[in-house]
Amino acid sequence: MARASRENPESRAASQRGRLTGAALILTLLTFAVFHPVLGFGFLGLDDPRFVTANKEVQEGLCAESLRWAFFTTTHLGFYAPVTALSHMVDCQIYGLRPWGHHLTNLLLHAASAILLLLALFGMTEALWPSFWVAALFAVHPLHVEPVAWIAERKELLCGFFWMVAVLAYGSYARAPSLRRYGAVTTAYLLALLSKPMAVTLPLTLLLLDLWPLRRWPGDSPGPGRPAPLRTLLLEKLPLLLPIPLLSLATLKAQSHVGALGSSEAFPLGERVANALYAYGTYLLKAVAPVHLAALYPFEHGAMPFWKPMGGALALLCGTAGAVLLARKRRYVAMGWPWFVGTLVPVIGLVHVGSQAMADRYTYIPLVGIFVLVAWGAAEALGSAKRRARCWAAAVAGGVVVLLGATAYAQTLTWKDDETLYTRILRVSPRSVLAYYNLGNLYLFERGDPEKARGFYEKALAVDPGYGDVHLNLGIALVRQGKTREALDQFRDAARLKPDLPEARLNLATALMRSRLFPEAADAYGAYLALRPDDSKGHSGLGLVYGEMGDWERASAALSRAADLAPGDAATSSLLGYALLRRGDRDGARRAFGRALSNGPSQPQPYYYLGLMALEAGDIAGAQARLAPLNRLDPAMARSLEEQIGRKRTGGR
Repeated sequence: MARASRENPESRAASQRGRLTGAALILTLLTFAVFHPVLGFGFLGLDDPRFVTANKEVQEGLCAESLRWAFFTTTHLGFYAPVTALSHMVDCQIYGLRPWGHHLTNLLLHAASAILLLLALFGMTEALWPSFWVAALFAVHPLHVEPVAWIAERKELLCGFFWMVAVLAYGSYARAPSLRRYGAVTTAYLLALLSKPMAVTLPLTLLLLDLWPLRRWPGDSPGPGRPAPLRTLLLEKLPLLLPIPLLSLATLKAQSHVGALGSSEAFPLGERVANALYAYGTYLLKAVAPVHLAALYPFEHGAMPFWKPMGGALALLCGTAGAVLLARKRRYVAMGWPWFVGTLVPVIGLVHVGSQAMADRYTYIPLVGIFVLVAWGAAEALGSAKRRARCWAAAVAGGVVVLLGATAYAQTLTWKDDETLYTRILRVSPRSVLAYYNLGNLYLFERGDPEKARGFYEKALAVDPGYGDVHLNLGIALVRQGKTREALDQFRDAARLKPDLPEARLNLATALMRSRLFPEAADAYGAYLALRPDDSKGHSGLGLVYGEMGDWERASAALSRAADLAPGDAATSSLLGYALLRRGDRDGARRAFGRALSNGPSQPQPYYYLGLMALEAGDIAGAQARLAPLNRLDPAMARSLEEQIGRKRTGGR
């Protein structure tokens, strides 16, 4: 009997490990079944270039310079998340720019987070099935499609992964506090913060875990955690709060750098509060009925119906009242509801970022609180039920997971390419300016169809005529259609709406020059060079304008500056040579033409003008030496030079 009693706990532990392993395997299979289509998707035009495909620092992989960039310069991307940047670098080092590898990393991170959530909850509660259902809902919920299917949203997945590691480590620390275990929690928390700043709320959620399921708060009945005075519990979390001010400053700097922070004038506090209330209500609704999902939900600036924020406020009020009433007897409610409400605070829009009202990806961590309410509420309701009823309940729960997985699978397919993604956005939000804008960019820059691009840009401006980037790209589309005069109005609007956008100034200046509005073009180039004083294109364009105005002194000065900035540009050196020639500086012109030929002997003008200069000096043989390469590059110029050589030989007859 003694031997049997000793073996029973071991047998139970082995059985428990087996069931836990089986549950983890099922989670992995569920995740891959739902999200495996992403392995056949490519990169998207929506932020993927900024973070990967057009980011040369990321593409260089891991090296000393890339590490420096990741930790000290990533604010230029509009975020401070060096760990995320490093993960993209590792992918580029392993997979290059083969998108399936980048998608695979996202998929593996999501599956790993689901398993870690299972292990963390089971470790703190020893309740396998509720823990499994929470992790299963997390794994397949359609609101979680966005961070998995979108390579640029790696930061959400990494933050979630390290968040789950921190929670798992905290469960171990709470059972037997030690400096080593606290160090593991702190390390995971810092990695989560450096993946995405949204992790700032993690210390507060650890305090909620102390309440339930760890039961460490004063007066609690014994639980898996070691009880402690409330002051001790708070002091435990204090070191975790220390990095938050610095990280907040870095994040605000990053967002302001790319113009993503909405000003108080553009997004008044009242509108931001109304949108936050509406977002809370909408996230709850979509958690239950995940339909009409899209990558972008535009901010209803000045047009939100009153019932929307009121509905959200009512949902918050009812949820909070219910949590307060149930908290004493059902501690999982006191943990789950504040988890949902609190973890959304950094992204709910009170400090407005970008033009979106909300985003599916923001629910990645917060929905864990709702899933806990559902799973443990169902477990409590079935606590005294008969075995048959419990089997039926498990079947229903399985059916819900399958239904959510099927919905998530269908939603995943909307991310397969840019056109499918933006078309889906417009079906859900027909007034999404950004979707029209991105479709226009797709047809203009990738498919070479300026006419179709123009249609999308015009639809965007019908919704928001004050969108400067749309005016700019509509102007580019019009130029490609040969409608430079029409494009001028668009470039003027772009420069007016976004005076600090260099591309708007440069395109305006170029269009003005082509329209032969030279004084205005000179002013526009000057405004562009005030923003980018060391850009050779700006100085070269300004030199051309001065040349057209007959001001060869200023033309040669501008072109000389352009040539200094781009010493290997044969075309610029050639233009400088012509300007110097017209100014009367033949020696300078000869040097400039010589530099043009040494940089790239594919420009016909240097051969032509060097030939003319040789004729002026009476060097007919020198002029003739220019004919052979000139005839190859520009036969018309060669004939002109040959005729002038002939006239020189005959004395001008």
